[in-house]
Amino acid sequence: AVAAGATEVHVHPRTPCGRESLSPRVVAATVEAIRERVAVPVGVTTGAWTEPRPAARLARVRDWTVLPDFASVNWHEPGAEELAAALLDRGVGVEAGLWSGT
Repeated sequence: AVAAGATEVHVHPRTPCGRESLSPRVVAATVEAIRERVAVPVGVTTGAWTEPRPAARLARVRDWTVLPDFASVNWHEPGAEELAAALLDRGVGVEAGLWSGT
């Protein structure tokens, strides 16, 4: 994508089994692997499907050891404001995910 002109990437980190994950280990490995190959900002998802419980999702983000440049926050999901605040507190930019319901 970068070779075709992309100026940033947004990814959904996955475990070796293919499950999306916010695990600090999985996020770190994903972000580091991308940064080794391309020099563009890297963003990750924080979608509720990766961790349905807002408190657990927030804890995962607070435990990240390698930080992405930005992370998406879906404003229609429970805990979005707290999640965005935690990301900003850590210096991670917020990419707003907006859903119209249609």
